[in-house]
Amino acid sequence: MAARRRVRRALRPGRGRQTHISQGLGHLAIRQGAEVRFLKTSRLLADLAGGHADRTWDKRLRELTRPDILVLDDFGMRELTTTQADDLYELITERAGRSLILTSNRAPQDWYPLFHAETTVEGCPR
Repeated sequence: MAARRRVRRALRPGRGRQTHISQGLGHLAIRQGAEVRFLKTSRLLADLAGGHADRTWDKRLRELTRPDILVLDDFGMRELTTTQADDLYELITERAGRSLILTSNRAPQDWYPLFHAETTVEGCPR
């Protein structure tokens, strides 16, 4: 019971331990033979934006869908532009069937306002 409380405390938003835990999960998966990629969300979005600029977006997206596990760290640090939200949506849908770990200092219920209304599907729970 005490161990469960420690884990819950470590996973609370704002504690800063989410990165450490996600890295540990990634290392464990690598030891089991999985391919893992770890990125800060802001860098991932900047990389995809560069793909729009130099017309390599499809190639960059394929590279991000390849690993068995993709870890996106520090999700939700700032509001997303429409293009960033669309890119993130495309990445998540292309990764169907593959694992995705998001770390954030925000509670999941605070994520919805980060997206522009035209990006989100009407009827999604808020």
